[in-house]
Amino acid sequence: MTGQMTAEELELTSSYVDPYPGRKGRERIVETCGSCGGTGVYSAPSKITFYTSAVHDVTTGCFSCAGTGARSFLVSSARQTARRRAQEADRTRRTAARIARARAAFMASHGAVHEALAEKHALLRHTDPIRGRIGLLLQAAEESHAGDLDVDEWRVAAEAALDDLANREEAKRPVPTGRVEIEADVLSTKWVESKYGGSLKMLLSGAGWKAWGTVPRSLDFNGRPARGHRVALTATIEVSVDDEAFGFFSRPTRARIVTAPPVSEED
Repeated sequence: MTGQMTAEELELTSSYVDPYPGRKGRERIVETCGSCGGTGVYSAPSKITFYTSAVHDVTTGCFSCAGTGARSFLVSSARQTARRRAQEADRTRRTAARIARARAAFMASHGAVHEALAEKHALLRHTDPIRGRIGLLLQAAEESHAGDLDVDEWRVAAEAALDDLANREEAKRPVPTGRVEIEADVLSTKWVESKYGGSLKMLLSGAGWKAWGTVPRSLDFNGRPARGHRVALTATIEVSVDDEAFGFFSRPTRARIVTAPPVSEED
């Protein structure tokens, strides 16, 4: 058979090369020890000493050659070692080739969606829940070679994440700026330390926009979680430099709770 071998045929070939071609297996090879360069002495600091035949004295002998300065072994042993190393290299090569084939097949059918996910993932904030969903999808795609990924379900989930992101982007509106009175829902709160001490911050969600700032002391959630409360306040809002639908509010005044979420058993 002539011509170049296929990728599958290359994977099945062995990388074993006879280290001593033409030599009999019972022949003994004597080589200079590569660890000590034939000196028989271990050159690094060591407290372990023994009689070292290469220097005819008790010193820090080389462990690889037992202080002789040479290594002696049968050709058959060298071939056995070479075969074992070749088998390990072949397994690694075949595993890498299998992963590459699986990834190529996955990208051939879902590459465009994967690329869109990766692009969006790089642009979203780390705290964005949709970014978390996309991250899990990208991780699943990287592990698709394991064979336990339903690619059809993956694509449905990926397109759903992209649709949710598109719908959210379409619903965005510029955050109001300047000294304004706003009414918005509390999405979350977080205690933030600073060089001036610390303060409780909250993320507000308005009509297509979000704003982050300090929780006014006048707001009283009665010991309940702040999330789900609708509040009204007057504050100065500055728009984010990279998102016109996100802002930072400061100097809040006249804050009050408009509505509170229903009381649950957990409360």
